[in-house]
Amino acid sequence: MRGMGEFPEGWLPPTGYIVSNVAAMFWYPTNSKLAFIECVISNPNSTKSERNHALDLITDAIIHDATKAGFLYLQGLSANSSLIGHAKALGFKIIGPECRVLLRRL
Repeated sequence: MRGMGEFPEGWLPPTGYIVSNVAAMFWYPTNSKLAFIECVISNPNSTKSERNHALDLITDAIIHDATKAGFLYLQGLSANSSLIGHAKALGFKIIGPECRVLLRRL
């Protein structure tokens, strides 16, 4: 998503969180018990500590929202090793060798 410029209007769902100038993440409800995490982005000019803290806060908030809405799983895709490691530390199961599926049981 980096380098894309501004997102077109309507691109992002209302179900997401932004920590201004640090990171953002959005989740997409479905008509099943699985919700998707997408559009995870962080500011490379922020410190690693700021990014990690922001992603922790955002992920916790999304887990809370998705659980409250009745979802049992969150799934995301990433090829970014730093994000994959962070997701694993937050309890996501890592599936696959390349663009890995990030799945967490709620």
